Amino acid sequence: MKKFVKILFLVLISMKLDLSASPEYLKYVTEIVNEFEEEMKKKYGFRCTSSGGAMPHDVEGISVGFHIRKRPTLDEARKVEVTAIQKLLYLINNHKKIRPFLREYPFKSDRVGVSITYIDNKGDYHFKGAVTRTFTARGRIFYDGAEIRMEKPLLSVDYLKIKDPQDPEQCRRAIEERDKKVEKLPLVPQEYFVPILDESFEEALKKVQENNRAKKGNNTL
Repeated sequence: MKKFVKILFLVLISMKLDLSASPEYLKYVTEIVNEFEEEMKKKYGFRCTSSGGAMPHDVEGISVGFHIRKRPTLDEARKVEVTAIQKLLYLINNHKKIRPFLREYPFKSDRVGVSITYIDNKGDYHFKGAVTRTFTARGRIFYDGAEIRMEKPLLSVDYLKIKDPQDPEQCRRAIEERDKKVEKLPLVPQEYFVPILDESFEEALKKVQENNRAKKGNNTL
């Protein structure tokens, strides 16, 4: 299985929910996230891969990331993302114990982050124009595809071999040596996310509602 890299997702400041030495409200955040994860797993078969948020003094934002083995259409990906955001907001705003700690009440879509990465049965990304990932940031939903580019491999500079890492000249020579090694290496495939579309949560919600009404109308014909 290819490793899942470059998964942008916590646009908000990310942090682990460590309850051993944490404010009271992190316990409530964990309760909400756990319930959200379980409901998304039952409804869609999601596998949670990350959770976090922005919570230095109160609850500014909550974010959760998932993987699922599916190849959705754009409309399907939009509906799943909108549904997930609505569900997370519902759980937050209806959790009475966390309410005093929320930066604002009711919590709104620009304060939650839901990232969904779609993979195939081998654990690889979908290519050829398919939606590979959706995520929210600042109240907008972003849809990404994936592509493979042939590029030179990335090599890091071994600063441990530099006698004086504080010496700019020694560092410069080490970087030049690294670059010379890279030039001799063959191109290798690198996976990248590529933007397909972005829209506000309100725009996405409206499209989902319109599609639902259209389907109901077709069913009555």
